[in-house]
Amino acid sequence: MTIQTETKKDKAGNEVVVFKLIGDLDAFSSRDFKPLVIDFAEKGHSRYIVDLSETPFIDSSGLVSLISLLKRAKVMGGYVKLVGLRRPMRDIFSITGLDKVFEFYDTVEDALNSV
Repeated sequence: MTIQTETKKDKAGNEVVVFKLIGDLDAFSSRDFKPLVIDFAEKGHSRYIVDLSETPFIDSSGLVSLISLLKRAKVMGGYVKLVGLRRPMRDIFSITGLDKVFEFYDTVEDALNSV
């Protein structure tokens, strides 16, 4: 998996870290994602958008990575917004009940403007 990162401003002017994940988010790739998340959190970031539009598959390890990110963000008064989920992955979030804890948007701009 490739992870691209950039920072943008949300509608309220807050700095937001945008992670674009390209490839599967699974047990193997989660090992790369987790340290990156910790690094941003340690630098004081608490607002995140995760673009999953080019992520065709997610397993339980990938879900745990996203839940960990959400927990870190909430503790720091921030948020995690998920973008671009394909239908099969959206179903996984629904089946696991995670559709009730994450916010979903079609585009990064939609997520940035939702604040």
